[in-house]
Amino acid sequence: WLKFSLSHRAKRASPPPPSCSPALTCDAAMRTSSFLIAIGQGSFHPATPITLHDGSTKPLGAVAHGDLVRSWNFEADQQTAQRVEAVWRSTGDLYEYNLGNRSVVATVDHPFWSRSQDCLVSLRPEETKSRYGFEEVEEIVETTMMLSEDGSEVPFLGATLVEAAVEVITLSVANHHWFFAGGILVHNRRRRARSGVGNSGNGEDNGEDNEVERWLN
Repeated sequence: WLKFSLSHRAKRASPPPPSCSPALTCDAAMRTSSFLIAIGQGSFHPATPITLHDGSTKPLGAVAHGDLVRSWNFEADQQTAQRVEAVWRSTGDLYEYNLGNRSVVATVDHPFWSRSQDCLVSLRPEETKSRYGFEEVEEIVETTMMLSEDGSEVPFLGATLVEAAVEVITLSVANHHWFFAGGILVHNRRRRARSGVGNSGNGEDNGEDNEVERWLN
């Protein structure tokens, strides 16, 4: 934890890289074939395993628009399958999150679900709220327990900067907007409703994915 605290303070004291711009509107994104390029987006290392609907995994860098990933329905309190609506690529600094018997490499602003705090959490909640439009995001602390795909709690033990100014990736997932990265429940990058941006053209959910959820359940 001390290692994280020191590196975190040093990071705050240094000027943010261009990828840390707070702009998250579609005006700050550029459509490029099957993926989008966004500025200032919480994301993961391209090698991060993403859990698919059938329980298998695929590296985040290989996930494509239309893939079915494992998501979470909080109203039904169960897993569900949802389609990937967009893949977002940008540049950012990556930290290794020590989660006991596993680790996840992500930016400091990416929102995770905390079972212990019963809300979204990140290492920099103010940045997360600004970039994602959330009203409530708490800070990851020593007692934070995250949620794994098997339903168990996973302790947060610290974070260390591992790579600076490298490619990072995240997803937009239909309907429930959750996916499992490295076996941990995280929130997606929700697309803004704007004509002509995003793989479906309007950046909004469509009803066809409700059928996918019924099929999995």
